Amino acid sequence: PVILLTSLSNPEDVINGLVCGANNFIVKPFEKRFLLSRIRYILINRELRQNVSSQAGIEIYFRDKRYFLSNERVQMIDLLLSTYEAAIQKNRDFEKVNQELEQTKDELETRVKERTAELLKSNVQLQKEIEERKHIEKALRRSENELAIKNQISQAFTTSPGDELFRNISQIFLNALKSKHGILGYINEDGDMVCPSLTENVWEAGKIPDKDIIFRRKSWPHSWGRAINEMKILFFNEPFLVPEGHIKITGALIVPIIYDGRAIGNLLVGNKEIGDFGQSDVRLMASIASHLAPLLNARLLRDKQEKKRKTLENQLRHTQKMEAIGTLAGGIAHDFNNILTSLLGFTQLIMMDVKKGTKTEEDLQEVYKSGLRAKELVRQILTFARKSEEVLMSIRLDLIVKEVLKFIRSSIPANIDIRDNIQSKSLVMANATQIHQVVMNLCTNASHAMNSEGGVLEITLKDIVVDHSQTQFLDGITPGEFIELTVSDTGSGIPDAILDRIFEPYFTTKNIEEGTGMGLALVQGIVKDAKGVIKVESQINQGTTFKIFFPVTNKKKSSSSEIKTELVKGKGHILVVDDEEPIIKLSKRFLEGYGYTVTTASDPEEALLIFSKNANDFDAVITDLTMPKMNGDRLIKKIQDIRPGIPCVLCTGYSRESNRNPESNGATATLIKPVGQNKLVSTIQHLLE
Repeated sequence: PVILLTSLSNPEDVINGLVCGANNFIVKPFEKRFLLSRIRYILINRELRQNVSSQAGIEIYFRDKRYFLSNERVQMIDLLLSTYEAAIQKNRDFEKVNQELEQTKDELETRVKERTAELLKSNVQLQKEIEERKHIEKALRRSENELAIKNQISQAFTTSPGDELFRNISQIFLNALKSKHGILGYINEDGDMVCPSLTENVWEAGKIPDKDIIFRRKSWPHSWGRAINEMKILFFNEPFLVPEGHIKITGALIVPIIYDGRAIGNLLVGNKEIGDFGQSDVRLMASIASHLAPLLNARLLRDKQEKKRKTLENQLRHTQKMEAIGTLAGGIAHDFNNILTSLLGFTQLIMMDVKKGTKTEEDLQEVYKSGLRAKELVRQILTFARKSEEVLMSIRLDLIVKEVLKFIRSSIPANIDIRDNIQSKSLVMANATQIHQVVMNLCTNASHAMNSEGGVLEITLKDIVVDHSQTQFLDGITPGEFIELTVSDTGSGIPDAILDRIFEPYFTTKNIEEGTGMGLALVQGIVKDAKGVIKVESQINQGTTFKIFFPVTNKKKSSSSEIKTELVKGKGHILVVDDEEPIIKLSKRFLEGYGYTVTTASDPEEALLIFSKNANDFDAVITDLTMPKMNGDRLIKKIQDIRPGIPCVLCTGYSRESNRNPESNGATATLIKPVGQNKLVSTIQHLLE
């Protein structure tokens, strides 16, 4: 038996092998067990075939060639069996390969899935890293942009002039948000929003004057008030209702500037050029506001301190000016009082020699009254210059008000109608000169308020009773009887914003050459000294009304220096010392007219020499205070060192010595120039008694 081993790479080779007598064939590659099985099969069939005698043959064609196979049927069967078995083997091999392929396919698919999953995971991670990188790059760009904006703002604070700072900062954040309009403001001490500047196109469109714009808290728009009061950022992208003539607002972003837990300012941008306001704009503006807050707060504190410094400087200059005026007024008052002393004294002397009831006597009376008014005028000057201390006494307000009305009628413009309604004649404890100053000041202010267009100035004086229900509106004054002094005008009125400040020292709305800001402050001080209360009501373009409430008194108090003594002839030797010859001459004539012997001296050293030689010959000494070489108080001390206890009268034109205890300067009595000669004589009579 022959077994053909073939790979079946060529079917013709298999057929040729069978033609040559091969009994079977095995396809390569093959397994050992398969070869052994085939050999065993052939050997067994060989034994079986030896008993078979029939032969068969067959001619076949394959690929255009003729082949002849033995007619032995056994060969044919073996061929078929070999072919069948080969087919089976091939099928098994195919199945095995197919299984291997399926397994490989599954493994490959598994690996592909795993790899795909890994790739997907890697891709997701990569996308995440890309997004994170983009976010970081975006945040970095945003941070760089914010840093650049903050640097611009910081630089603006250090380089911008004061009047350009707010406008420059406004332009910086408007450029950052690409918006057309904006406002940067701060909250002042009164709680109002102050906008030192608006963006340039807002100024042009609104035709706003070049000065700070102040928005009163009570008039803030709802969006402003809410953003600041709630300290939260607000924005909207729809048209905003605005008054007629206002710039149309299509969208706005409002950011409060918060420092140390309180709102100190406000950022507002409107009408974004491209797109709407969004969260990125909110973040940017919040960052800008956070950076701006400490800078703005420091600037406001600096401005406040600068304002306080300037106020103190102005107060110091004013104080120095007042001191200079006081010094000047004191000197003028001294000389003027000497003149008035001579004027009044010699007028009295002439009146003593003139027949009563004649025209000459009437003219002299007018001269004397004018001298007395001049005396009061000097007292007012000294009071204003703080060179005298005024004593409170019971006075009638109606007399003072009428005197002021007479005076102002000639000084107030003719287009102002003065009306008075004086109903009270009650007494109050006050100083007549100061009350005169109060009424004069209020009337002058009223006149200024109506100066351009004229109007009505009305002064009312009446008695009222204040009960407990009214005291809360009058600063808690004690209920009782009061005189109500009302001064009203129909002028321009006082704005609500400054109504609470009009009594502050140095606060004024007038030009520097028109007022010092001290008038109403002095008025309030005088009223308080008199235990009174002052109230003010005002409406714009309707006028202002001041009401002063003085408590009524039943006391009658006269000047402590006034001596009620009837003038009679006296006797005694008087030494009169004054550096003014007319006063010496006048005093000598008056005293000698009432029986006194008078020795005079115009030099204090000469007077001291005269007294030291004949100390016991003198009964009293009258001396001026301010003299060359030696003041009168020093002269009195030297005289009393020579002769203790001798009565001494000190005459002064402006010194505070007039209101001090005479014993403090050694004087037995002190008289204020101009001294009426009756007063001089009565004082000497009182001392010698």
